[in-house]
Amino acid sequence: MSCSNGKWLAHDGTRVSSAVFAAVSQYLTGSTCGSSGGSGGSTGGGGNGGGSGSIDAQQQLQTTCLSCHGDRSGKVSCSNGKWLAHDGTRVSTAVFQAVSQYLTGSTCQGTWAGGEEDDD
Repeated sequence: MSCSNGKWLAHDGTRVSSAVFAAVSQYLTGSTCGSSGGSGGSTGGGGNGGGSGSIDAQQQLQTTCLSCHGDRSGKVSCSNGKWLAHDGTRVSTAVFQAVSQYLTGSTCQGTWAGGEEDDD
């Protein structure tokens, strides 16, 4: 990991939230690597951190989601607490909204109130 590694910079605001990216960058490199609150870094990487309309949800599902999980897209719902916990913590809010819209027809915003837990 380095602040000049384009693959690393592409995580900022797309694959993980900018806060997580900055914290991990600081830990690994001694710098926040220019984390700018979700700009996605200069090299992109599956989305630019902007509104959910600028992110290819199908690509994010294939690259970001499946890089950590098997295909659990059938379990994504606006009442699944484990899915809702991804919003802004495990992925950027823009990616969360785009994938939610793609899979459920809703951005799932404002639905977190504990939600139902899913065993997987």
